[in-house]
Amino acid sequence: MITFYDIPSSLPGTSNTLKTRLALKFKGLPFTTEWVEYPDIEAVSKKVGSPPTRTWPDGSPYYTSPFIHDTETGKTISDSWNIALYLDEMYPDTPRLIPKGCIALMSTFVESVEELMASSFANTCLPQSHKQLNEASQPHFKKARELRMKKTFEEMNEAASKPEEWDKVKAALNKVDALLKLNNSEDEWAVGGTMTYADVVVCSKLYWWRTFGAESQKLKDVLALNGGRWGRLMEKMEKLKKDE
Repeated sequence: MITFYDIPSSLPGTSNTLKTRLALKFKGLPFTTEWVEYPDIEAVSKKVGSPPTRTWPDGSPYYTSPFIHDTETGKTISDSWNIALYLDEMYPDTPRLIPKGCIALMSTFVESVEELMASSFANTCLPQSHKQLNEASQPHFKKARELRMKKTFEEMNEAASKPEEWDKVKAALNKVDALLKLNNSEDEWAVGGTMTYADVVVCSKLYWWRTFGAESQKLKDVLALNGGRWGRLMEKMEKLKKDE
């Protein structure tokens, strides 16, 4: 059995941990969820043997979620990309997240598209994500994100209020849309005809806008862009996510 370590919030989970939840659901692997508040991630990670995924500015190890522990193999894996690679390797009889022979290409796509979407959405979505967390997690989240962004939440909110911020969002999604259209696919999947890890990453970033509410105008505006492509993609993912 796989234990998936997720972060509690009103959504629930986060846009980042959603990548692993969707990956597990897509592969049809049974799992249990262990909810861990941000300040407890380091202690729980060390307890189960999950390595840090990055460092703080002072060089000290920084532990993050998602991570999983698999009792079938005794292994603990951190970082959503590493988890996807592990699941494909250890459970080859389940649907593949990354098509065979495409790890390098998928890695390049994921890195570039995730950075493009995250950097364009951050000013608007990070402060809002903070509000969805439990009180115990909010100070840790705020500190880490402000250090990474090199600006305060107040400065992010000010930037998000300007019209050009919405232009950045549209420009980012236009680039992703144009890239995906190169496949000439008749559906919303990045690799026509089937879901892959590329779709998981795109949806995880779109999911950020759910922090404003499922019926919020901000979310509706984003999902309506590019001919409603993102709304159709999110609808498919929501069905998968809800099939608990």
